[in-house]
Amino acid sequence: MIKKLLFAVFGTASFISSAQMNSAGDGLTLTNTNWQSNCYANIAPGNGGIMSHGTNIESGNDYIPANLGPYQLVSKAETSGSPGAAWFAIPVINSVCTNLYTEDIGIDMSSNSKVTITAKADEAGAEIEFYLGSEGQWSPTTSTWWTGTAEIKVSHTFAAADVEETFTFDFATANPTGWSDWSGKSKIQSMGFYSKTETATFNIYEIKFGADASDDTGGDDTGGDGGSNGQACATTTDDGQAEATFYTNLEDPSHPMYTGNVTCSYTRADIVGTNYGALETRTLHGTGTYPNFSDPAKYCGMCVEMTGANGTAIIQVVDECPDCWEHNSGDTDIDLSPSAFAAVVGDQSIGRDDMTWEEVSCPWQTPLHIIVQGSNQWGVKVIVGNHVNRIAKVEAEQAGTYYELQRGVDNGWTSYHLPEGTLNEISKTFRVTDIYGSEIIVSGIDFSANPTNSQTDATSNFPACGLTTSTFSPNSLDYVSLYPNPANNTITFEGIEDVRLMEIVNINGQVVASKNFQTSSAQISLDISNLTPGIYVAKMTGDINTGVATFVKK
Repeated sequence: MIKKLLFAVFGTASFISSAQMNSAGDGLTLTNTNWQSNCYANIAPGNGGIMSHGTNIESGNDYIPANLGPYQLVSKAETSGSPGAAWFAIPVINSVCTNLYTEDIGIDMSSNSKVTITAKADEAGAEIEFYLGSEGQWSPTTSTWWTGTAEIKVSHTFAAADVEETFTFDFATANPTGWSDWSGKSKIQSMGFYSKTETATFNIYEIKFGADASDDTGGDDTGGDGGSNGQACATTTDDGQAEATFYTNLEDPSHPMYTGNVTCSYTRADIVGTNYGALETRTLHGTGTYPNFSDPAKYCGMCVEMTGANGTAIIQVVDECPDCWEHNSGDTDIDLSPSAFAAVVGDQSIGRDDMTWEEVSCPWQTPLHIIVQGSNQWGVKVIVGNHVNRIAKVEAEQAGTYYELQRGVDNGWTSYHLPEGTLNEISKTFRVTDIYGSEIIVSGIDFSANPTNSQTDATSNFPACGLTTSTFSPNSLDYVSLYPNPANNTITFEGIEDVRLMEIVNINGQVVASKNFQTSSAQISLDISNLTPGIYVAKMTGDINTGVATFVKK
């Protein structure tokens, strides 16, 4: 379960800045390492420095210490059932150091919706959310946290510990309708931070707003490869004719087409209940016919950011859709899991609908793993799972030399094409390379007992492409967990502190049960004994967040 946690400002932490609006008033650069400017980002309209502590911020008194340096944000545990961001006034240097609220001016981001940030975290995989606020003294009256009609959420996951990363958020891309409708974007006066990693400390070195932000996806000012920390993202997208539908046979063991398997050979337990999809066969594998495709399983494990009528979500390709071509002349349709369809399209009664997608890095940094299938010390077949970026090649090491394995239509990498005896060591090492050239070594896998379906975790994962992916998460209650799944009579939901309304929806889009939460609860068990066996979606609504979770009633 993802824990929702906010920033704290500790002891000697400070935000010392050089901040100046451009002449047009549509951009501002905030540099937090220039102590000579004597300008503090935490000079606020009141409260001794900070506008609003949020629900997880240290409320100490020392906000302007002598130790000058970057803005340091220290996460701590959530203390409220209604989380809120920590808000700071944006400073500006005129004749003296002041802030946008005090000067009654703001950044007009109506035509420039980007923000570029240079920062680092003290642990890999730490995630930070960033928000823009309009006018307001103690907190913004409206903001991208909640504009009054929508949330516009952007976040960044750090690929490495203690390494500065530069990334660009585009709020108009994150939620086009929400950004277009928000009047507050014409007078930005504050910024908000929200940590989703309770143990992380973040250091913010520079923030560029509006016209001063970078135009490239790499988050720097020069374009190219996305900065020194990562490669520019691949430009794989839909073909302009893409449609989405849904399939349920993986979720429901009683389904007549249930096999428990997916084309990409990932473990079912790691997939069920998540946002996954089945890509059209002739795109997943390339040209040709089974089993002689030009690029078998090329797009297995790819994550795409998909946008439809109901919202945007990150989807992982784990399967193929063999009959999508029968419904649409395009080649980039994706069949979606129930939860993904609900997030992107809406109720299953819709059936099919248009959508768009583009390739992104997957939104996690837990280590990738290798699953061994039907192998021995002389011949290997492995599946690489949980990778952040698509896999370009897998190699096995023998006596200091790496030999490239071949990929099959089931996403298995095998050594069967190599001369007999090429691989004969009992303990094997594999080198996995992603499409951007990053490498992960997984060593010490024991093949003496002819292992089958054994899993070995690496110690890391690939860096996200460009280190810049800005993600809008309409399913922002996706940290809710449920069990058992499938269930017979009772199902338990955990992590529902933010949920105010839960609706149970059947496969036809009908609400068959609902519950209002008058007070905050961490856990609830629901009696589902009267439900007809099948697949259901729990639609959850909070004060500002929404989410879905899928379960099967036996």
